[in-house]
Amino acid sequence: EEHSALGWTLLIACSFTVMSFTCSLLLGWLDLRRERVMLSSVNPCGETESAKFSDIKNFPATFWFLCICTMAYYGSIFPFVSLAQGFFNEKFDFDEQEANFIIGLVYLVSAIASPFFGFLIDKTGKNVSWVLMAVAVSAISHSLLAFTYVNPYLSIILLGVAYSILASALWSLPALLVPDNQLGTAFGIMQALQNLGTALITMGAGTIVDKYGYFWLEVFFIAWLKVSLISAICIWIVDYSTTNFLNLSAKKREEYEKIDNIDQENSINNNECLDHTCSYGQI
Repeated sequence: EEHSALGWTLLIACSFTVMSFTCSLLLGWLDLRRERVMLSSVNPCGETESAKFSDIKNFPATFWFLCICTMAYYGSIFPFVSLAQGFFNEKFDFDEQEANFIIGLVYLVSAIASPFFGFLIDKTGKNVSWVLMAVAVSAISHSLLAFTYVNPYLSIILLGVAYSILASALWSLPALLVPDNQLGTAFGIMQALQNLGTALITMGAGTIVDKYGYFWLEVFFIAWLKVSLISAICIWIVDYSTTNFLNLSAKKREEYEKIDNIDQENSINNNECLDHTCSYGQI
């Protein structure tokens, strides 16, 4: 029976993977069709600027701080979820079923809250402020789990809400920092560093649990959240000292982009071929 249950689990996982692959093929076809339709209007001169890996040296400092923030934050979330069952068994005397339920609650809360917070962030802007708040709330959640016996459902719900806020606010920032033709490279670097950080932090977390226990594991995660918070503060400082574009309200950012689009349209109307990169790409 155990092997049969494992087989069904893998079959369900495989089905979702096939569905994801099918959707990616459809998305690729739609994107190719869109590119063909829009190419002439976006670039009337018929020239396209190719991306070069060497362009990463021109990425702004805020992008690299963003990578550190992403790596440290997700490094405190994914390993926690994978190791939390033993923590809840040991500290709160949860049985296996209840421990699994409360662990899954992080993603369940995020699934429900993410669309709401995504819409709210679109309406308000202030992405960096939202990131700062999400990291701070996550640190509070881990602190409650580590240093108190407050009902852990409160901490986990807070963590799920913070997780959804960060995902909505953070992953839209690279598009404001990097030119469009380099976005794939930028997201690839962010994802690579996130995965590297998660792998190394997971190995470190396993060693800490084996040698020192779950209390020090929580302290370890809180330390990484502090790294993430410091990185987010650095983003805010650099942004504030330059254009403050990343943390503009949605209304002000829209006005900023309208001015930039007018300049681009004027150059197209005058049949000028300009290397157009928004000024906020240099933040």
